[in-house]
Amino acid sequence: MSGLIQRDLLLYFRKNPKILYVFEAVYFLFFLFIMKNKYGPLTYLLLCTPIDMSGLPATLKEMDTSYKGMMTARLLPYSKKDLVKGRFYSAFSYHIFSLAEMLLFTICHYLIWKAFSLEIYFLLFLGGWLIGILLTAVNLLASFLSGLNATMIFYMISAIGLVGGYLLFLFSDKSYDFLNQLISTNRVLLFLLGIFVNILIVLVCYFISLKHFEKSS
Repeated sequence: MSGLIQRDLLLYFRKNPKILYVFEAVYFLFFLFIMKNKYGPLTYLLLCTPIDMSGLPATLKEMDTSYKGMMTARLLPYSKKDLVKGRFYSAFSYHIFSLAEMLLFTICHYLIWKAFSLEIYFLLFLGGWLIGILLTAVNLLASFLSGLNATMIFYMISAIGLVGGYLLFLFSDKSYDFLNQLISTNRVLLFLLGIFVNILIVLVCYFISLKHFEKSS
C-alpha cells in the first residue's frame, strides 16, 4: 500500500510545473503581508488552500489516461480494493503539505497582525481543512466515475463554486454576522459536526468508487 501512495505522490509532484510552486509562494506572501485584515486568513485558509489540496485526483486521472497509470498499477500485486484505497490514501496524504503551509500562515498572520484571536485562527485552520477534505472526496469520486474531461470539468466546477460561494458570502454583508456567530457558538459541537459530516462523505465516496471500479475492471 505504501508503494502505491509513494508512486501517486511522486507522479503528482513531477507532473506539476515548477512555476506552480512560485505562484503558491506569491499568494502566500500576498495574503500574509498585503491583506493585513481579517480577509487575508479567511481567503487563504477557507478558499485558496482547500482548492489546492483537492487537486491531486484530477492530476492523477490525467496521468492514468495519458500514460495508462491505473492500468499499469493493475499489473502489480494489489487487489482492486487496494488500488482504490491507495488512491484515497494518496489524495489525503497530500494534505500534509497543504496543512504545513496553512499552519505556517496561521502562526505568521497571528504573530504579525492579530486580526483574530488565536482560537478563531485555529477554527479557520480546521475549517479550511474540512473544506479541503470534502472537495478531495468528491473529486476522487468524480475521477473514478468519469473520464478525464469530466473529471477536470468537475474539479473546475467545484473550485469555481467555492470561489463563487465565498464571494457571495463576502458581498452579502453576512461576513460580520458569521464571525460573530463563530465567536459565540459552541466550537466543540461545531467541530465535531464538521468531522462527522466529512467522515460520512468520505466513506460514501470511497464505497461508491470501489463498487464502480470493481464493475468496470
